[in-house]
Parts: sequence; structure tokens; C-alpha cells
Amino acid sequence: MTVLCESIMNHHRKLLLVQATGSGKTRVSISLVDVLRRHNYVKNILFLADRKALVSQAKKSYSNLLPDLTVCNLLENKEDPESSRMIFSTYPTMLNAIDETKKKDGKKLFTPAHFDLIIVDESHRSIYKKYQEIFHYFDAVLLGMTATPKDEIDKNTYTIFDLERGVPTYAYELDEAVKEGYLVDYRTREYKTKIMEEGIHYDQLSEEEKEVFDDEFDDDENVEKDIPNTAVNRWLFNKDTIDLVLINLMREGLKVEGGDKLGKTIIFARNSKHAKAIVERFQKLFPEKGSHFIKQIDYSIKESEHLIEQFEEKDKMPQIAVSVDMLDTGIDVPEILNLVFFKKVRSYAKFCQMIGRGTRLCKDLLGPGMDKEKFLIFDYCNNFEYFRVNPHGKDSGFVETLSEKIFLCKARIARELQDTDYQKDEDFREYRNTLVKELIQAINDLNNESFIVKHHLKYVLRYREQKSWDILETEAMADLKKHIAPIIEAEKENELARRFDYLMYSIELAMLERKNLSKNIGAVVGIAEKLSLMQDSVPQIKEQKYILDKVQTNEFWEKAFILEMDVVREALRDLIQFLPKKTQRIVYTDFAELVKSGKVRFKEVDISTSEGEKLANKYRVSWSSLYVNGWKNGKEERNDMTQFSFQNARNKTDLFKKEVKKKINQLLK
Repeated sequence: MTVLCESIMNHHRKLLLVQATGSGKTRVSISLVDVLRRHNYVKNILFLADRKALVSQAKKSYSNLLPDLTVCNLLENKEDPESSRMIFSTYPTMLNAIDETKKKDGKKLFTPAHFDLIIVDESHRSIYKKYQEIFHYFDAVLLGMTATPKDEIDKNTYTIFDLERGVPTYAYELDEAVKEGYLVDYRTREYKTKIMEEGIHYDQLSEEEKEVFDDEFDDDENVEKDIPNTAVNRWLFNKDTIDLVLINLMREGLKVEGGDKLGKTIIFARNSKHAKAIVERFQKLFPEKGSHFIKQIDYSIKESEHLIEQFEEKDKMPQIAVSVDMLDTGIDVPEILNLVFFKKVRSYAKFCQMIGRGTRLCKDLLGPGMDKEKFLIFDYCNNFEYFRVNPHGKDSGFVETLSEKIFLCKARIARELQDTDYQKDEDFREYRNTLVKELIQAINDLNNESFIVKHHLKYVLRYREQKSWDILETEAMADLKKHIAPIIEAEKENELARRFDYLMYSIELAMLERKNLSKNIGAVVGIAEKLSLMQDSVPQIKEQKYILDKVQTNEFWEKAFILEMDVVREALRDLIQFLPKKTQRIVYTDFAELVKSGKVRFKEVDISTSEGEKLANKYRVSWSSLYVNGWKNGKEERNDMTQFSFQNARNKTDLFKKEVKKKINQLLK
């Protein structure tokens, strides 16, 4: 804390505290606030976190240790923010509160000079891009706190705080904290199960499991009797795998109450479905533990916040929390003795945060005078092995919102259509004018009084004028990408319709830029095929029969250009809502031996997930697609078989299988 105080006295306005998880970042910030208040350096303070639980937890700590400090949690609306010296909030709530919160006299409460100090908890997350506007708005000393600062090109924590890369204001790492007795160290159990290494083979299943397998896949002629390990990594719901994990945990996990009860445990699951399967298997394996011993805790569970509060209590259930993201960071439960990594992690920051759930000290946990000395980590997905080979993990760049993507795509189309050849044609001129009107309208819809808009107001005002769109130069496109697209308001209509908009605009842009269209065309054809099957039961779909039939023909795509694409977009966008939700299936192969050797991998990607969206952006995928790619000497050869698949997979199954096999064999030569 002394270092932080000295930095403030030396007129440093941005400070970064890197401190190991569990070593008391919040406690340090409380001491700092106390000292600065007593010496009249600060009067009003803002504490920001990216989760409700962290906000509530921090407020509770401040209230206990600084009882004379008037506080307000903006998320609860129980206290008066005007009379409070310290405000606790999440980033989105604060963004809205800046513009909407008023004093009793009707004037804005949160002026740029309102806060003297802003404390940012877990500052490796959520402080980039849009939420950074909060720090631009307020003229205050900024203190960031994290155990894992990011050092990526577009997500650099040090840059936010005007610091040299890798050099925080002060650092107190895990090794040092363990050595000095402020944290406990961990031991690992790393498992390489047969299933995770080799996959699942039908002949090795029990009769009961064979019956389940046959019920699930008997009608699918493409399914072979082997599931490769790469598919198992995605399909972690296998009963044997879950049973193995749970039995190991109950047998080898650290215990309390003289060894009679498993210590507090977090199981990190892949997704909600996976978490649910784990809970169900536990209750079948250990019914004597009762229904409260293990609970699923994720954003799909309505009472998740209450369950977290229960889990944080030493003597309350659940004893095992099966978490999907919610307990990865920021939760303070000193009683935790076991962590189970039942999912792959590739972000080093997240990996360290997850480990940090178990590092806190706990007196008398194992009995009178028997303090917590260590905790156990069970790793079933080779995470520790991965980070030994890749110490910094994978970078995770910004992902543009759908609103950004659509806005920028339309702007790029407008730029292409300003070419003289297109301006000679009245239809193209009219279409460009329509796009520009829509883009200007989106900018006009921005609220000038919003502090975010005010920060970019120069550009907002410029691009509200028609003349700014007459000729879009490179500089204008850069302005739109940096200052306009990120602040465009998301439309409230059906997200699926907007995703289809983006797909069609992407096709239009690719046509203008003379780029490969096959993957996106295949997506449209596939959507049309699925909709056509529903026209007898859905009148709205039947009304568009002509369009649906037309887009499924090669003749249409050979002759069609962007004006026809927009007709298709308008006709089909509102029909997407009728499509059944995609069911998750496993990828199977008759390249079993090659899969075992690692020469062939099959990967199914859900582009609606954050991880899947990154791959979708890499391959410029907007809908269902099939790629058969090969790597030689580190170079990737991409083969987009999307259009071929949509044309043949259903009606010419043998041809489809033959050509895919042929392509794979070619790449293997």
C-alpha cells in the first residue's frame, strides 16, 4: 500500500496492483481508501466489478471494515447514491447511471468530477473497448487490481494504465505469497484416461451403453462404431468418464470432519448440459449424500446467486459446486480444498484465476489447530500440460458485436458501390443511397446526451451529414470502424433475422470484392432447404416458395448479383425464426486409425459460442459450413466443401461420403 500512496503523492493518476488471488487485493484497496480519506486526498469513490457477486462481496467487505463510510450498491436501489461517499457497481450499470441518475434538484449526479478515485476489480477483464469509456469520462485516480494482467496486442492491461508492458505499479505474486505464509500451495492429479486419449469404441461398451448408443445413432447411416477422442473432448457427457471423475474425487479428494466429509469443491464444467449431467450422475452414484450436497451453478440457474451465497458458508450446502464460468474468478471461499478441471482452458489469465479459487488460508479447517495447508487440483483435460508447453496460452482478440459487423459490412458495400461503373446504373445508385440512409439513420438514433456518444461526438456529427458519405476514403472507413460502429445501438428485433442479414450482406460484399462465395452460398441454400420442408405447416414460409425454390438452383447463383441478394434477404430474414434449434451431435469417422495417430481430426464448432465465434471470424463463416483442411510444413490448405455438402449430403449420401473421403486421402498423401 505504501507504494500506491507514494505513486499518488508523486501525481501518478493510474495505478496497477498485481496481486495473487487470495492475497487480499480488496483488503489493500480498503486500507488505501481509509488512508486517502483521512488525509483528504479523496472524497467520493467508485468501485467497479464485472459481476454482481463481486460487487456485493466488495461492498460487504468495505462496510465491515469502514463502518463510517456511506456506501451504495447501484444494482440494488436500496441506498441513496447522492448521499453515499462510495458507489459499487458493474460496468453496464455504471454506463447507464452516468446518463440517467439524477440528484434531487434534477441535475446529473455523476458528473466527470464526481469521483476522486475509481477502483477496478479484476482489471484484466471487461475494461477494454466500450467500458473503457467510463475511465475517459471520469477525471479520477484509477486503481486497477488483478492477479493476471493481460499482455496481448489488443487487450493490454498495462497500456490501459499507461505502464510499461510487464511492469505494474506493484506486484505480489503467488510464489511469494505462499513462501511468506499468506496463501497455500496446490498439488495436482493429472489424468490421461483411456477415453480421453483413444476415444470410445462400440465393442468396448457395456450392453446398457450399446443400447443407449444404438437408440441415439441407429438412424444415422454416417455414424461408425467409433467416436474419436477429439469428439469425446466435446462430448464429455459419457457416463463412464463422469463416473470416473466423481469416484476419484470422492475417494482421493481432501476431506474435513476427520475425513468423513469431502471438503468444499468446485468442478469446472464445459457447459450447462455437461454440468447437469455431472450432478445427475453424482446423485445416482452417491444417493446417500442427499440432493443438496452437489449443485449446478451457472447462468442458466435462476437461483445461482443464492447458491453461491450458500456455497460460501462453511457449514452450509452445497459441498460441491459444478460451475460453468460463474465460479472461475472472484469468488472468495477459503474452505475450498478441491478443484476439478473438467474442461479445457486456453486462456492463461483464466487458468490462473481458476487455480486461485483454492489458494486462500483457512484456520482450523481440518480440525482444532489443523489449518488448511494445501489444496488439490484434479486435471482431466491436459490443462497443466498445455500451459507447460504454451506458458502464455492463446491470445483472445476482440470479437465485434453483431451490430458492428452489420454496420461495417453495409459501409463497405456502400464504398464499393461508389465506383464509377456502378454509379452509371440507376438501380445500383438507388441501392447505395438506401444503404447510406440506413447507416445515417443508425447514427442519428444515437443519443447526443450519452457520455459515450459525447466522447465520439466529432465523428458522430460528421457522419450524420450526407456529404461525408459521398466518397468514402480509407480514412473515413477507419473513422467508422473505430469511432462509430462500436457505439451503434443494437436493434431489438429478432437476433436470428439480424444474423441472416449479416450473412446476406457478407455475400453482397464478397460479390463486389470478387471473393470466394461458396461457403456463404452453401449456407443460404441449406437454410432454404430446411425452410422448404416446413412450408406446408407454416403459411409465412409458403408465401416465399418462389424465392426458396429459386435460391436452391445453380442457375440463380450463376447469374445473381447483389440486388438479387437483397431481395432474398428481405424475403427470408423473418422466416429464420421458424427453423428448429440445432441439436448437438457428435462427429464420427471411418478414419479411426488415423484419428488415433493424430493425423486426422474432426471438429464440430458451435459458432454461437465465444470460442466458436473466433473460428467463425477466422474462416469468415456466418452459418453452417464444412471445411476439409490439411497442414503441410506449417501451411494450411483450405478446402471449402460447404456448397457441395448442401447439394449432396441429404439426397446423394454415397457421393457426399465418397468425395469427403477422397479429399481427406488427397491431403494425407
